[in-house]
Amino acid sequence: MKRTDLFYVIAIIAVVLLSIVYSRLDPVSRLLSKEPSREEVFAEKDEKKEPVFAGEISLSVGDTYILRPEVNAGEQVLSFRSENEESVVVDAGGTITVICEYSTDILVEIAEKGTDGYTATKMLRYHVAVNGYPVIDMEQEIKVRVGEYRPLLELTESEDVLFETEDESIAAISGYELLLGVKKGSTTLTIKYYYFIYDEKGELIQAFYKAERYVVVVS
Repeated sequence: MKRTDLFYVIAIIAVVLLSIVYSRLDPVSRLLSKEPSREEVFAEKDEKKEPVFAGEISLSVGDTYILRPEVNAGEQVLSFRSENEESVVVDAGGTITVICEYSTDILVEIAEKGTDGYTATKMLRYHVAVNGYPVIDMEQEIKVRVGEYRPLLELTESEDVLFETEDESIAAISGYELLLGVKKGSTTLTIKYYYFIYDEKGELIQAFYKAERYVVVVS
């Protein structure tokens, strides 16, 4: 066998042996041998860092608010995230919009930049306390006689509502959507609109987003 042929055979055997050894390395060793990406570095650091409470914001349904976190020199905001986007949403620029009456938190990710790039991240937590929703006074007057029942769903734009009267001795809600005239007089009827959303425990709840108020006259 020529020397060049022998060298070629040895090279092939060496490649095969190296492939076998590498394939038998445990997954952890192979993972450690791979340089992590920027996203993996951030994910690992985020898991280790607890969000720091940075303040509370009081808003009502329909309000918007621009969140401007205080950052130190060399820091920049990476992202905003709502803990419950069914009740409060926030865009990439930090504008918060309240959809319904349910309080939640906004998480802000902040990166610190050093000479070798992004060296650390921290999370800030802002609590958005949602207090109240718009109540619209309607011009329409509801008239009903004593002992008379009047259906109420015809007044609403959705079936996801609750009906309440201010003085049940004058007019009361019977069943789900019937208004009953009890005695002569006047009172108010409030129709509360709600969404079904999931709370932090994963339970489905009613979260109100607006109400309409009518004057009820019982004759």
